[in-house]
Amino acid sequence: MTHRRDFLRSAGAFGALLALPQAELLAQNGPSRLTILSVPEPHNLVAGLFMAQPNNGVSRNIFDGLVTYDEKTNAPIPELAESWTFSSDRKSIRFKLRRGVKWHDGVEFTSADVAYSFPITTKTNQLTAPSFTHLTAVEAIDKYTVELRFSQLPPTLFDVLHSIGAQILPRHLYEGKDPLQNPLNLAPVGNGPYRFAEWVKGSHVKLVRNPDYWDKGRGLIEEVVFRVLPDAGARVIALEAGEAQFGPATPVPLAEAKRIEADPKSRLRVVRDAYSGNPTVLLTLNLEREVFKDLRARQAIAHAINKQTLANVAFSGFATPATGHILKSQTRFYTPDTRQYAYDPKLANKLLDDAGLKRDKSGIRFKIDTLPLPYGDDFVRSAQLIQQNLRAVGIALEIKPVDIATWGKRVREGEFDTTTNYYWGEVDPQLGVFRRFWSKSPIRKNGGNPSAYVSAEMDRLIEAALVELDADKRRALIFGIQKLAQEDLPSIALLDLQQIKVVSKSIEGYPVGPDLSISKVRFVGA
Repeated sequence: MTHRRDFLRSAGAFGALLALPQAELLAQNGPSRLTILSVPEPHNLVAGLFMAQPNNGVSRNIFDGLVTYDEKTNAPIPELAESWTFSSDRKSIRFKLRRGVKWHDGVEFTSADVAYSFPITTKTNQLTAPSFTHLTAVEAIDKYTVELRFSQLPPTLFDVLHSIGAQILPRHLYEGKDPLQNPLNLAPVGNGPYRFAEWVKGSHVKLVRNPDYWDKGRGLIEEVVFRVLPDAGARVIALEAGEAQFGPATPVPLAEAKRIEADPKSRLRVVRDAYSGNPTVLLTLNLEREVFKDLRARQAIAHAINKQTLANVAFSGFATPATGHILKSQTRFYTPDTRQYAYDPKLANKLLDDAGLKRDKSGIRFKIDTLPLPYGDDFVRSAQLIQQNLRAVGIALEIKPVDIATWGKRVREGEFDTTTNYYWGEVDPQLGVFRRFWSKSPIRKNGGNPSAYVSAEMDRLIEAALVELDADKRRALIFGIQKLAQEDLPSIALLDLQQIKVVSKSIEGYPVGPDLSISKVRFVGA
């Protein structure tokens, strides 16, 4: 890790490139640059095709969606769609589109873009795909009217129509090409408040304000830089030195966050996300591995891990032990009536013995690997603690840290034994939970069901919940999903994680939930 004194020796030259004096930041026409920390570096900038946390933050500010959401109520409000109406049978919905919106190359945005994009992006996006399972057609009725038709309307439709969930691509630049291989995925042409300017790999992604943006009350800052600093200590110093003003998604070590939080003189604030869909940290097991096909081995691993120590040590108290795959804060859907796996190494040893997984002369029963989620040192520390726990019951765990692109590829292709990762709960379990356990998921190779879990009963519960509009009946189905996931253990729910943002007190209007739109950010006094 970079020490503070070492970093400061070079901070002058580096800061001159990516930061401006405070007086200039607060000039009459507002600051010219907002610097955001990206942890880790994005691997793609079109999140509708390649969804991942660092990709989403950049992509959200380049593209608009049909709707956005009220920050207090999470109710859908118009963005590219000015209004919408349902058909009498509630199986179709028509959107009247905003006129005069232009893509960043000057071509007009129309219903043809939506009709082209939705059949693609609603299948590739792991967040959205389950909700569009029963989409049968997308038709451009006229230039500014588009209709979505479903065999059965999803209860979560309006939870996924935002610019990341159901992303709209410029048809004139994508049609006739493989959308996943389009070079514009690394240099997007959007229609949102900021235009792509440059991506210097290993350094930063730069966006500039879109002067033709339809909403003149958004996109207030001239230039936005998503800065890449792999070293956690360097990120702390960049924020404290004022070289970066915003760090979403836990950008600093949690011990440092506690220090900042306790310092009344700090120029920073630590914002603990109150969002009910915060992440659940998991140990995902690759059920295609022979050793995990025996449920007793999976149960043993669950009993061998000390979740309270993980919460206290790896995540510095910014987490609590999970009781299942739906967070306790999601009160509409959570049930405590699920099987639990208390920390019990003695029971873990017995289960492994019963499964015939005997120790060799060195005390090892079997060897497996783990890929820690490359979103910071906290996940490496959690893997190290799990490694210690498993060693105590005779399981040798090899930790294999990799970059985000490699991690995603290996998880998609099943090139792992276990992975410590997390999934956002989102506003509804259909978005953040179902995809982990549905064997028929259309995005199984793109972030859905990486454990390769197959259960006819789980599929039945999920498929019923995907279309059940009666709230009580749907809740009962979701309770069943939770219970079965805890019985079958395709992945082990470890922690309910509280994410944080670190924000300079010099800015206001930053996003408070998972939406990383910075279109309303302004500098205080600007």
